[in-house]
Amino acid sequence: MRMVFTILIQIDIFDFVRKVDTRTIKKPQMNSSEYMWYSPVYTTVAKEMIWFSIDFYNSAIKYSATQDKPVFMDLGGGLGKPSLIALESQFFSKIINLEIDKDLADGAKTNFNSRKKCGIAESIIANVEDKKAISQLLRSIEREFDSSYTLFVFNKNSYGPNVLKKTLELLVQYGPKHILFLYQNPVHSNVLKTFSFRVFGEDSRPSNSHKNFKYCLYWK
Repeated sequence: MRMVFTILIQIDIFDFVRKVDTRTIKKPQMNSSEYMWYSPVYTTVAKEMIWFSIDFYNSAIKYSATQDKPVFMDLGGGLGKPSLIALESQFFSKIINLEIDKDLADGAKTNFNSRKKCGIAESIIANVEDKKAISQLLRSIEREFDSSYTLFVFNKNSYGPNVLKKTLELLVQYGPKHILFLYQNPVHSNVLKTFSFRVFGEDSRPSNSHKNFKYCLYWK
C-alpha cells in the first residue's frame, strides 16, 4: 500500500493535473547493456533538484555574470518530465530533452506542446555518445546566447559508467565554462569526480532510502 501511495503522489498526479503522459514505462531493446529503460522521475525529487540548483546558480554564478543564460538539458529524458518541471519554473532560457528513442522523444514533444510558453522547450533525438550530434548542439546553443550560458544537465541514472564518462568528455570539451550536473540515483558518482566536478548539494534522506529519492548535485 505504501508503494501504491508513493506512485500516486510521485507519478500519477503529475500527469493527471497537467493532462500529459510522462508515466508510461518503456523497455526498448537497447544496443548497449549500459543504457537503462525509461521510467519517470519522482515529482518532488525532480523539483527539489532543480530548485536547489537554481538557488545555487543565482548565488554562485549569476551574481557575477549578469548576462549569463541558464540552459536546461535532460540526458536520456524520455517523455520529458524533468523538462516540463524546468519549463514550469519559468527560469530557463532554453530547455532540451535529449532522447535516443524516437517514440519517447515524440511523446515528450507532444507533452511540451500542451503547455504554455512551450517555445523554449525542444525534444531532440540523439545519442549522448555521438560526438558530432552533441558538439553541434552545444555550439548552436553557444551561438544563440553569444557564448554566455550555463548548462544545467539532468540525468536520472540513464546509463552506465562508460557512457557517462563519454558524455562528460563531450560536455566538458564543447560545453560552457560552468556546468551543473543534476544526478538522480547517483550510482556512478566517481566518474564525475574524475572530471573535477564538485558537490554543491545532495538529498537529506538516510542512506538506506529508496534509490528514487536519492540525488547528488555537482558543478564545474
